Amino acid sequence: MLGPLWMEAVPVVKILAFYGVLRTIFGNFSPVFLAMHRQDIVAKMTFFRVSALLITIVPLINMYGLIGAALSALVSILVEIPIVLYFSYKIFKR
Repeated sequence: MLGPLWMEAVPVVKILAFYGVLRTIFGNFSPVFLAMHRQDIVAKMTFFRVSALLITIVPLINMYGLIGAALSALVSILVEIPIVLYFSYKIFKR
């Protein structure tokens, strides 16, 4: 349908699709933390996600090009997930 030139985009789209699924699942925790007046947790999540992105984006783009940019986005959400799970457990274990 789109032609053979689009085949180069397939690996990038696969990575970004996985990123999108994870972001959809774990991105929904921010409003919960904000509703509980825990802006500090959202700030920590954002800090670590952006830090991971800034640290990985240039090296991964230099090594893998566009796929590296997608991998950098994926790494950023993978860094955020343990933080979300930790604070969710800590808040909701009561």
